[in-house]
Amino acid sequence: MRQTSQISVTIGISSCLLGRRVRYDGGHKREPLITDHLDRMVNWVPICPEMEMGLGTPREPMRLVAGEAGGSPRLITNQRQRDVTSGMERFIKDQLKTLQRAPVDGYIFKKKSPSCGVAGIPLYALGEDEPVGETSGLFAAAFMKRFPYVPVIEEDTLRLPEQRSVFLQQVAGVARWHAFLKEEPSHHRELGRFHSTNKWILLSHSFHHYAELERIAADAEDGRRLFQEALKAYESVYLKTIRIPTTPCKHADVLTHLAGYLKHDLNLQDKEELFNSIAGYRQGELPWSVPAALLRHHFRRHAHPLADEQTYLQPLPIEWWVRSFV
Repeated sequence: MRQTSQISVTIGISSCLLGRRVRYDGGHKREPLITDHLDRMVNWVPICPEMEMGLGTPREPMRLVAGEAGGSPRLITNQRQRDVTSGMERFIKDQLKTLQRAPVDGYIFKKKSPSCGVAGIPLYALGEDEPVGETSGLFAAAFMKRFPYVPVIEEDTLRLPEQRSVFLQQVAGVARWHAFLKEEPSHHRELGRFHSTNKWILLSHSFHHYAELERIAADAEDGRRLFQEALKAYESVYLKTIRIPTTPCKHADVLTHLAGYLKHDLNLQDKEELFNSIAGYRQGELPWSVPAALLRHHFRRHAHPLADEQTYLQPLPIEWWVRSFV
């Protein structure tokens, strides 16, 4: 079966969530789920905007203040009312350039941070103590605008199994695409190979979108589209596809299709065991790993070229982890 071990997953993260003492009070916000579980499966890109713009720690806490005439929020210190927005903007400009050159596959942001919060950050009027609205942290907002296809999440949402599953499977999809682009593809055959090897993963997200990707790849192969044009079109639809959540029902359909490749190879007892395991997964009685392990076992004994090239049964470590629970 196709190996995916050479594909690494890189996730940007607010440094404090890894236990680094970068908070305004000299502390951290270590998240055990991240450091105890995800740490062994992910390459981290830790970033603390306040520290990296030179504010140090401990430091005066800050808040976001509404800009004049509806302008962008300003980052203001609480006590001295010092405006440090320009320093944050310089950091953001430089950091986004760095992330453009070395992209991340996802980002875990610190909730409630005026620089890193994804949403729900209190917005104040200058000199007032009661919020007048809500906004996003300055760095998080700029990141999401520059990289709209990169999945983002806050640490409290990451604790929710269903949301964690969606996020990490999206991250894995982006990682595969980034790995493909690093190979500098220049021919339609390379795009066709990427499409065919990821067929069942894409189908677990959306049959409709898979069919659209199939048309784009076929148009490139038949010469109806120039390669670079087809690559751009494929990327756009692919990144939309992996943002559509998978479900146990969709995965069970994929597992059933894969089992169909073995219909002439298995005896009645093995067939019954395999299809019962898929039914058990569909009904929530078994984890994905049970029917997947059976399929991997049978395909080792009865090799099939269409199944052998697929990445679906060779998931990245984070995919294997989340599919074992959801």
